[in-house]
Amino acid sequence: MSRRLIGLVAVMLLAVLVAAIPATGQQSRRGEAAKNPPVPTAVQRAEAQQTPRPGPRGNVFVGRGSDTTTDVLTSLCSLYNFAPRSVNPNGDRCLNQPPEGSSIGIQELATQRDVLPNGDATQRGQLTSFARSSRRPRLPGGSSTADPAGLRFRGFAIDGIVPVTFGEDPASPAAGLENLNDAQLLGIFTNCTIRNFNDAALDAGNPGLAARTAAQRNGVIEVFAIQRGSGTRSDFDRLLNQTDPGPDRSNISESCVDKVGGSPSTGPSDSRQTDPNRIVFENAQGPVFEAQEGGQAVANRAIFAFSFARLTTSGRGADEDVNALRLNGIEADSTTLTNRSFPFSRTVFQVEFTNPNDRRADSPRGGRTGPVDAMDNEAATRLNQFICGIRGANVREPTTGLTYGRIIEQTIRSKGFGVVRPCTDART
Repeated sequence: MSRRLIGLVAVMLLAVLVAAIPATGQQSRRGEAAKNPPVPTAVQRAEAQQTPRPGPRGNVFVGRGSDTTTDVLTSLCSLYNFAPRSVNPNGDRCLNQPPEGSSIGIQELATQRDVLPNGDATQRGQLTSFARSSRRPRLPGGSSTADPAGLRFRGFAIDGIVPVTFGEDPASPAAGLENLNDAQLLGIFTNCTIRNFNDAALDAGNPGLAARTAAQRNGVIEVFAIQRGSGTRSDFDRLLNQTDPGPDRSNISESCVDKVGGSPSTGPSDSRQTDPNRIVFENAQGPVFEAQEGGQAVANRAIFAFSFARLTTSGRGADEDVNALRLNGIEADSTTLTNRSFPFSRTVFQVEFTNPNDRRADSPRGGRTGPVDAMDNEAATRLNQFICGIRGANVREPTTGLTYGRIIEQTIRSKGFGVVRPCTDART
């Protein structure tokens, strides 16, 4: 090899190495995903080919439910759809439908019927074979209505529920609020004893806020709540009840939300109807930014509970005002979620039938009538085994040479979750 050719090869290698080094300062609280390994080429390639292609048996099986796990399931479904037959033996294709809430997805799986009567027939014409759930199973004897019998919940990842403010603007009343201890959290969300950002009770753990004058931080706190039926809402209520020393209260996260007509809540015992404009679909930033009071936007003094994983993937960079708060001084990230040191961490699940043949129901959707197609339910079970590392974990993906087990774990972390291994297994 000539010296000139050797020199050219060296320059090319150097260019590749330099390109692989992240720029200084790119990693921030908003860029938590940058701390994790990049999603491998295999996932990116599959995500670019989202239309499922039926295999010899033509099984395109459908999942519905949680918003929190929609993004990660889209990637994992894509990975499975294009996996070799040693992993996906029948060439089945997973179709991940848009979010509607964990409880609704679970009901649609269990009953094999639409729960939302105005569902789009072109999107909802096929029976549900698995449900995405960001809440734990509800068993008989609990405070909530039990989930139907015969379902299997596989816990595959860990998420955190973080309170977020929308006040990174230095002039915002919320600017400088970075942390909530238990007393502050309950004072804002459940007891309604902290109603303004200039309350001295917020000074502890927030030196930036404490350094501002009362006038600079003056702003009534606008609490927003997540819609009922959401797994994130269910878990936030549960975690608030665990933190609150009093008896458990249903819908505790609505305690301090304004009432109809914009009237402030008088406290936990206020039984008036909650203002529907302050109930927001889970993980949605837009309605908070659009909300007004007296013709003025309220976002710069709003607070809302958010899935950390969803916040990681929903473009915090596009909405620079969104600020995830620490809880008791602990910041949510893949490490504090995996070791569960973040106080409001929770497991997220894939839900399937325990026995694919134990549900028989007629459904008029999409021209399909008669018994539930057990083959679709079996395909969902194989997908969930794949996600949990039970199926194909040591098989190497052809493009990257990495094992599917490693790619799955990297994908879960890249979406802002901690990884659960082995998966938990609970049955109703």
